[in-house]
This record gives sequence, C-alpha cells and structure tokens, in this order.
Amino acid sequence: MKDQDVKLTFQEIEQLCVLYMDCRLSVLEETELQYVLGKLPYSSPCIDEVRMLMGMEVPKSVSQPSMVKQRFRKSRFLISLAASFTILAIIGISLFRNHSMDESPDTSGHIYIEAYSHGERLNQDAAVAATNASSG
Repeated sequence: MKDQDVKLTFQEIEQLCVLYMDCRLSVLEETELQYVLGKLPYSSPCIDEVRMLMGMEVPKSVSQPSMVKQRFRKSRFLISLAASFTILAIIGISLFRNHSMDESPDTSGHIYIEAYSHGERLNQDAAVAATNASSG
C-alpha cells in the first residue's frame, strides 16, 4: 500500500479548523485533521486554538512568533540599559557629594567637625579637642 503525499495549504488548514470549531467535521475528518496538525508547522490563532482543544501541544517555535521574541528582547535590553545608566548616575552623584563634602572647609578655613559625647552634641571647640584626643 502506497502512502498518499497530499500537501494542504495554510488557507485549507485554517478552513478545516473553522469547520472543526463549527462541529461540521466527521469523527474521521477530525482524526485526520489532528494528524495533519501534528505534522505541519502552520500557526495562527485559529490553528493554535484547535490544537489546544484537541489536547495537542503547541510547538514553542509556533506559539511564540519571532516578532514577539524580538520585541521582548528589545524591551529587556532597553530596560537593562536604563537601569545601568540609573545605577551609574547614583554612584556618580554619591561619589561627587562625598568628594565635595570631604574637601569643603567652612568660611574660616577649618574643616567642620561634629561630635557627640554621651548622647549630647559638643560645640566646635570641644568636638575638635575630643577628636584630637581620640586620635592620639
């Protein structure tokens, strides 16, 4: 017995799927449609829905078209890029603030020192004396 090699077009497969959804196929035709859907790589919302209704697994390459993958990758890249720039900006701002605070003397030419002893804030002279005493 020789197998018949019949090629169905995309439109024919979609029409058969529409007939299946309308319950207008016989049990034999439904079985043949299931076999054909398992062999052909066609994809559309109607075809994929019929595959799911028949309990067939929708191939991953079919279920996620390349345009969706490209948009997802592009979106993920742009989000990553924005996050990277934000992190760099935060690091730059914090380094700039720390650098400018470390080197900025007050108007008298002295560095501002703030110190606390037993939970009370010391005045400037006492803070300098306490800092000098603790450093050695």
